[in-house]
Amino acid sequence: LRIIQWKSFPTLFLESPVWGTGLGTYAQRLGRATGVFRPAHATMVQIGTEMGALGLIGYLGLLGTVAIACMRRARKAGRGSFERAAGLGVLAATLCLFLLDFSGARFRAHTVTTYYWLLAGAFLGCTERAPAPAPSRDDTSDD
Repeated sequence: LRIIQWKSFPTLFLESPVWGTGLGTYAQRLGRATGVFRPAHATMVQIGTEMGALGLIGYLGLLGTVAIACMRRARKAGRGSFERAAGLGVLAATLCLFLLDFSGARFRAHTVTTYYWLLAGAFLGCTERAPAPAPSRDDTSDD
């Protein structure tokens, strides 16, 4: 089935390359092209067909932004620090999610993405450097 899906992907993508054919239309489009009415087994194929080039750009932008942020924060952290290890771990998870989406639908699997986004959000949120607060002017003191 994965071979059929990848072979038919160029045809399905070219039906509507910019906007896609609409959410939830993959199985119908595949069935019309091949006679096999099955959901996608590759997130890339599904996003490309249903959301077109704009969807693929959004997907790549989302994961790319997380990967770049993790790489930068891990690079700034000291060697052997938890922050560095966590950053490299989330970076690796991001790359794995991207690569696995060529052969499966992990991005849509709630058990995978729930933990991924919680981990990525926690790491990126706790490593964000907040600006130092402005010095307060306490005019109520009795000097």
